[in-house]
Amino acid sequence: AGDLKKPSGAAKFPDPIPALPAFQFQPATHEGPRSMADFKHGLCGCFDDCGLCIITYFVPCYTFGKNAEAVGDSCVLCGLAFLFVSPCVGAIVRGKIREKQGINGSFIGDFFVHLCCPLCALVQDAQ
Repeated sequence: AGDLKKPSGAAKFPDPIPALPAFQFQPATHEGPRSMADFKHGLCGCFDDCGLCIITYFVPCYTFGKNAEAVGDSCVLCGLAFLFVSPCVGAIVRGKIREKQGINGSFIGDFFVHLCCPLCALVQDAQ
């Protein structure tokens, strides 16, 4: 009497809530690596700190040296290197900043950011 059995000819219905595909939006959590968008300020957020923006515009090697110093590199040597090979050295220091902050990215992405928008990248790295 307590045993209920499904009739053998009963239709099978799919689950009402399918599993979410991997590409759907997931709320951001900062427990793991972050994306490039998770820098404290956006790439075009130069004017969030006008003083830093002005210094970077007129003396970018100073800002770059200070960024390098923040990750343990020589301020003077990196500042001088920035004058001659800025995209390469900029990408290396930006990678160290990303690593220190737990932000995802790649050397190629860092290189192109410093190649296309060097001043904005310096300000973003400094912020």
